[in-house]
Amino acid sequence: MTSQRTGWRLLVGSSVVVLLFKALGALGGLAFAYFTIQHSGPQSYGVAELFLTVVTIAAVLGRLGLDGAVVRFFASYQSEGRWAAIGEGMRWAAVRVFFATAVLAVILQLTRNIWGGAYAIDFHAAMRCFIPAAVMFSLAGFAAEALRGLGKMVPYALLQPGPMLGAATGLLVLTSDAATALALAAVLWGLIGAVWLALVYSNFPKASEKSPPDKRSDVRAEIWKVARPMWYGGALYLVMSWTDTLMVGYFMTTSDLGVYRFVFRVAALITFSQFAINAIAAPTFGALHARKDYDQMRQSIRRIGWLNTGFATPVFVALLLGSSWIGGFFGEEFATREALSAFAILASAQWVNAMCGPVMYLLNMTDRERMALKILAASAVLNVVLNVWLVPRMGLVGAAWATAIGTVLWNTFAVVYIRRADGLLMIPLLSIFKACRKTRR
Repeated sequence: MTSQRTGWRLLVGSSVVVLLFKALGALGGLAFAYFTIQHSGPQSYGVAELFLTVVTIAAVLGRLGLDGAVVRFFASYQSEGRWAAIGEGMRWAAVRVFFATAVLAVILQLTRNIWGGAYAIDFHAAMRCFIPAAVMFSLAGFAAEALRGLGKMVPYALLQPGPMLGAATGLLVLTSDAATALALAAVLWGLIGAVWLALVYSNFPKASEKSPPDKRSDVRAEIWKVARPMWYGGALYLVMSWTDTLMVGYFMTTSDLGVYRFVFRVAALITFSQFAINAIAAPTFGALHARKDYDQMRQSIRRIGWLNTGFATPVFVALLLGSSWIGGFFGEEFATREALSAFAILASAQWVNAMCGPVMYLLNMTDRERMALKILAASAVLNVVLNVWLVPRMGLVGAAWATAIGTVLWNTFAVVYIRRADGLLMIPLLSIFKACRKTRR
């Protein structure tokens, strides 16, 4: 069972499936940006991205860390044949995600004049569909992670934000407002996730007489114990992921925000293969940790590292060489010296991110959520300070530097900790360098 779950065949096969959907999602995101910019200009795209930022904040916080916890426990429960525990955890967690996100979305909606007043745009129109969008986007994300924990990689890949942006592109035909199209797509994706999760749940095997009974309270307590630090970590990762967007929107114009989010999304293409390859990492690590099969875990980490390196490096080089052409295709605002400099900085940080591999997954799936939390906390504080300091002084380039420094540091801290604690070298290129040094000696 373990070898099946960690071999090259499963790793590559699952990664290819997710990679296909991720590539289609990336194209959908670029299509959404292109049609929005061409129809309404960079300002409209900036408003849509700001709307998506607020929706994401509500969804990530509303999931309470349960999305990350179920990946770990569902993979472990499935390997042990504990289907009743999976069913109980799924029902309990989904209800709490729904209500927590709904409460948070209502609060953000009622206070929009307070926090929305910091931005020089009319946020009232963009927020009219906010509550259903936030709730359903949150459910889509939870469903995706629950299905990933069960090894269902096709629905996991489909329920990602990238394909949702592709759907939003089609919905632009029905409405000329980009934020409304995003809201409708989020609602659709939430419905798809809920239905898919229900279908998988209905096909669970019946409880075996040989399987140990699971108390509902024990399952809930086990999941929630891990979810809490993951929730805090998710909130901190949210700070690092979206502070630059919020600061650019606050200190600069909405058009500048549209340009920044565009170059950010293009730079993120470097890690779309990492996302696909790492998709199987979390459930794999969770299952192997439950079995204490650390030899297989080492092999899995090495394979994931080489795959990340092989995919991300040529994409990084290609995007750097073609950045001016890509920017010029979307409009002259995206091919300025400032935009291209911001892209180069962000792209370099994303390449480092890909080289370091699934470091946070490894920590979160092996009972070291609190260490992951400490690393993210230090990086998040630095990220906020750098954004507040650099964006007013350097504009888009300052936001890119703040994000890049934060990204590189949290990856570096995690890699160093794992090396010292477990003796694992997460960056395969360093193993070649280390071997060459030994040979010379």
